[in-house]
Amino acid sequence: MATVFSTAALLACACVSAQGQVPPPPPGMPAREFSPQAQVMPPLEADTLFPGVQLSDVIVMGSYAPMAYEDYWRIKRRVKKVWPYAVLASQYLHEMDSLRGEMSERKFRKEVDRRQKELFDNFAGILKKFSRSEGKILIKLVYRQTGISTYDIARELKSGFKAFWWNASAGMFSLSLKDEYDPRLYPDDYVIERILRECFAEGELPIYPSYNEFVSPFYYRKVEQDIARDQLRRQEMEKLEKKRVRQLKKQERRDERAMR
Repeated sequence: MATVFSTAALLACACVSAQGQVPPPPPGMPAREFSPQAQVMPPLEADTLFPGVQLSDVIVMGSYAPMAYEDYWRIKRRVKKVWPYAVLASQYLHEMDSLRGEMSERKFRKEVDRRQKELFDNFAGILKKFSRSEGKILIKLVYRQTGISTYDIARELKSGFKAFWWNASAGMFSLSLKDEYDPRLYPDDYVIERILRECFAEGELPIYPSYNEFVSPFYYRKVEQDIARDQLRRQEMEKLEKKRVRQLKKQERRDERAMR
């Protein structure tokens, strides 16, 4: 980023300091011929910054070499392969969010079944060919794009039993639909996030907003459920604590009567 700003500053200074004249060449360098159509911008009166330079966004990343290049390239290939399907899942969830408020629960369930069959007919053959590592990355990226796990999506759209069954089936391949995505905590997620940012910067993958830019209502419902679960747990702990205090007081009274 500093290099970009320095380049812009140099361009601005060159345009301002020219003042309508071509500077002489350095000593020992022959003079160059300029086209008669070439024009030099006159100096700015009010400001010394050149207002006509517009730079594109630049993603700055430090050096990173925690693994062999072959392993890094292999993960990058998997990320690029499954990324479109993670985006498709987030778009599907967004559509379901919009439809849920427009129809009854019964019609919504029928629409979910219809969309599920449509997705299965179009992509089942492709997804079945995914390796275990690619499936794990897909689960991670779905969480990145939606803010909730694949397990919670299945439980919300289908049922708790089907979510449990699908998660048990995934467990046979050492996968978990409950996996979350957090590059700040998990090294594997950090590698995936870095690869995504590199691909975005180099134009290898299209950029789609993650749940940081668009938070699904399903995510809000999950947060509300977690808050309610925590409140219930605290209430149970308070009841247990009060019960323990009452038992201690009863024991103290028994001890006092025994001493008399």
